[in-house]
Amino acid sequence: MKKIIYYYDNLVAKILWIKYKNRPYIEFYRAVMRHTSKTDLKSSTGGGDWDKSAARQLERLKRYGMQPHHTLFELGCGQMRGGRYSVAYLNTGNFYGNDISPEVLKEAANVLQLEGLSDKNAKLFLTDNLDFHEL
Repeated sequence: MKKIIYYYDNLVAKILWIKYKNRPYIEFYRAVMRHTSKTDLKSSTGGGDWDKSAARQLERLKRYGMQPHHTLFELGCGQMRGGRYSVAYLNTGNFYGNDISPEVLKEAANVLQLEGLSDKNAKLFLTDNLDFHEL
């Protein structure tokens, strides 16, 4: 069944690519995320073992010197695969994440709530482009 869903999702992505190929990338990405949010967002963002890859991401950031009092801005935070580990590690209010998909950010907020991280006050925001006028 997983293989069928995989091939179906790839087919949908290819059809959407044809439909959106002469339009801004943000429109294509949002269309794909609208589709995948109805199926399985985790498989749409690389699959694999979420916990292992997220833990590796946090360990890499710590190796590069990130400390709990630092502030982290994650460009394209997605649904918080690695971000949830960073939110847990950082002091309250020190995580900022953005994405161009409202569906993905909704899932990110759900992930933080399910992980018990709502009180860490992570700031997630939608951007319509990458000129960062929100900042």
